[in-house]
Amino acid sequence: MLRGPCARLDPISPCRRLPPGIEWIGDPVDSIEPVTARGPVLVHFFDLAQLNSVRVLPYLRAWHERYAGDGLALIGVHSPRFPFTQPAGVVADAVERLGIDWPVAVDVEFAIWRAYEPHGWPALFLWGRGGALRWYHLGEGEYAGTEEPIRETLADSGAEREWPPLVEPMRPSDAPGATVIAPTPEPLSGWIDRGALVASRGRPAARARVRGRRRLCGRRRRGRDRCPGRRRIPCDRRRHTPRPGRADRPRANRAPPARARALAGRSGLLRSVRAAAPPAAS
Repeated sequence: MLRGPCARLDPISPCRRLPPGIEWIGDPVDSIEPVTARGPVLVHFFDLAQLNSVRVLPYLRAWHERYAGDGLALIGVHSPRFPFTQPAGVVADAVERLGIDWPVAVDVEFAIWRAYEPHGWPALFLWGRGGALRWYHLGEGEYAGTEEPIRETLADSGAEREWPPLVEPMRPSDAPGATVIAPTPEPLSGWIDRGALVASRGRPAARARVRGRRRLCGRRRRGRDRCPGRRRIPCDRRRHTPRPGRADRPRANRAPPARARALAGRSGLLRSVRAAAPPAAS
């Protein structure tokens, strides 16, 4: 029976295959079917620079130490959320530094990501023996709720022993009933593109695009003091909007419009009539 807060997953769906051509750190896993034939597999999607992904690792290490002898296999999938976490050398150094002892796939092209559709970091998929999906969880938390399906899946695979107590919460915020601050929007610093800071707004920075990219004004493109436009007026380099120049200010020697001339003539005629009129008798 499928357990986990995600109703879109089919509990009888087979284990998703690993696309070919994936680079691995540690022992490569060419196919996941032989692994699920031996026992349950826990697949972890993460990014080494994503805080939520790193906070799950202590629990994964504890489960690996507890249940690896009973047949539980762990597979990490590093789908980079940021451009600087894409190189395999950076991922290998982080895997060693973070103490990850299980194979990690460097999913630069998001091939495994598209096959599994985790929809976020971190994400846990628990596949039972034979490749049936037993548990799915997105994000932090639910550590006790994840460990219990691991035990049930191991018991269904033939592991018979008295289980130790569940892993204790490693942080006060992981305790049941803990009150935490409500999540807020997550603006992320991305590229510096032509001097403009890009906010990726929670998407992978490799896919973030500059909104309203400004054009280079004449000062930067041609070394002049005017834009390459038709009117040749000074340019505001921050917003690329024309500033009021001499062409926009009225000049003394410029002929006024026809309506202005008519109004001026009418007012002048009234002044002349008033000046010529005799004073009223007192």
